[in-house]
Amino acid sequence: MRGRAFALVEAAYLGDALAGAELFRSLRELGPELDTFDTIPAPLLQTLHMDPTQPVAGEADGALLSDFAAGAIDAVLPLVGPNAKTPLASFEVRQLGGALARDSSGGGAQARIDAKFVMLAGGLAPTPERREAVRAHARAVKDALTPWRASYDYYNFAETPADANAVLPRDAYRRLREIKAHYDPDQALISAHPARPAGH
Repeated sequence: MRGRAFALVEAAYLGDALAGAELFRSLRELGPELDTFDTIPAPLLQTLHMDPTQPVAGEADGALLSDFAAGAIDAVLPLVGPNAKTPLASFEVRQLGGALARDSSGGGAQARIDAKFVMLAGGLAPTPERREAVRAHARAVKDALTPWRASYDYYNFAETPADANAVLPRDAYRRLREIKAHYDPDQALISAHPARPAGH
């Protein structure tokens, strides 16, 4: 497989094994290079994405998308497709919806995700030069998807510095600023996506 490009399709189904097999049948009939669909215990779900089990030097960034239509695919293919010259090791799009789109009582500042997809672009960054190259290419992918971006992002997929208003809905950010002003007026608590008081 070395030197080749692949499209990776990940899926998970919580339910009856026969029903799951039927749902995945059309995917398996495409004749994939590797077919690893199987019934697995819940703890093994963390292995589906094939992330390294140990820390590695890498850079990535992502964004929530209101849609991932044909135009969005056309916009990113020159940047991440099989003919692209890029330091990115992967570009992925995950479908959202379902329980993530429904308000959850006690769900915190972001009790639902009002987006249909989330994208993430990343690559290995063992040197400062490689890190900057990966960052630049991930940023270019995000820029290409601007017409399909949601109005805010999500903490887990926003890996570049930004204020909390970039990763929270407007009402949640307003409430977070109120809490921050009351309990931490001296800005002792530091985060990657800070909630800044008015005037800062």
